[in-house]
Amino acid sequence: MTKEELEELISTKTIKEIAYLKKITIFTVYRYLRKYEISIPKNKVLSKEELSHLYLDLKYSSRKIAGMLDYSHQSILNWIEEYGITKNNVGTRPKHKLTKEDLESYLKEYNTPYSISKVTGLAFATIKKLMLEYDLDKVRLDKDFLKKEIETKSIKQIALENKVTPQTIYVYLNKFNLR
Repeated sequence: MTKEELEELISTKTIKEIAYLKKITIFTVYRYLRKYEISIPKNKVLSKEELSHLYLDLKYSSRKIAGMLDYSHQSILNWIEEYGITKNNVGTRPKHKLTKEDLESYLKEYNTPYSISKVTGLAFATIKKLMLEYDLDKVRLDKDFLKKEIETKSIKQIALENKVTPQTIYVYLNKFNLR
């Protein structure tokens, strides 16, 4: 997109409309505006929908949005408040706690704390802590699980993913006659 083309579009269209017309993202439109040193007319500030998309859907922090749009961080926070957009916690893990029943169910389906942490988004350490708390701290490596894993992964990889030693994997393979 040329500077002249963008200057013409910005005088009659919103940022979102320009992005739609050019089949580019809102972020890319703002990058072109910065590149060509075109200031955004004050009537072209972010709409609630655009800000919600950047802040909630794309999970950009308010500081990142401010930087990419060349506005102050406080301006972005003011718009967020003015539009009534609920703040997100970028980069934080879910705060919910699994019940014993949920954790047992996950253990039956996914077998290991590592797999459960991948599925739930909770830290591996959190899963292990809950397993200890609920007295579910035994490693769960069953025959079907190992049979499936051994087809595509090395012993070392299975051991690493399940936070056990390769020797433990060998013990289970021998126990289930899978070697």
